[in-house]
Amino acid sequence: TVQAALASGRIVLGYDDEHKVRYMKVAHFFSCILGGIPNSGKSSTAVWLLVQLIWAGVRILCVDPHMNYQDEEGHKGLAQELEPFQFAYLPQFPPCDMSDPQAVLARTRWMRVELDRRKRPGYIVRASEIIIMAIDEYNSVIEVEEISEELSDDLAYIEREGRKFGVHVMLLGHRWARDDIGNIKVRTCASTILAHRFNDEGQGKCLLGQSDGKKVLDLDPGYY
Repeated sequence: TVQAALASGRIVLGYDDEHKVRYMKVAHFFSCILGGIPNSGKSSTAVWLLVQLIWAGVRILCVDPHMNYQDEEGHKGLAQELEPFQFAYLPQFPPCDMSDPQAVLARTRWMRVELDRRKRPGYIVRASEIIIMAIDEYNSVIEVEEISEELSDDLAYIEREGRKFGVHVMLLGHRWARDDIGNIKVRTCASTILAHRFNDEGQGKCLLGQSDGKKVLDLDPGYY
């Protein structure tokens, strides 16, 4: 199913509540927010999507504050899960944690420059030139005061302007209210929002809007 989807320029999202496979075109997977409470499977979903995108030719950058995390049950951080796909990283930007916050800004600054370069007349986006920067534990990254303001501006700009030029971000986090993420534009400029589970009704509405009145959004593994 995945191979057939990729051959037609799509990725597999999962199953809907009628057990039908749901797809999304690679070209339509713009900057993405993955939300949900801790341990709800955000990193697993990110790996599932990113690996398909890598097979489609996408290049990636990764920021993972828990880059070396692994528990006794074998659960690993996002960067470790993506380790078999090192060939997909931009060579100048290997995975990084938050030991040097300026390294994160170096990556978003580079993406802004690359985006501006691509906005010149005549540039044609190809799947093999799409770049996605994935930031796990986004809440703890944006809380670092020395980079918070510039990082928020960079990410909002990439989300807003990168759609047509193959420069995107994927942000994984469990809190999305204004007070938690600092810059509301980072949430409102995202093009794709995927949610696993929210126990807090306000957080769920903040990220997803108010079309669903349920207090808890809960999906079984593999469902979209």
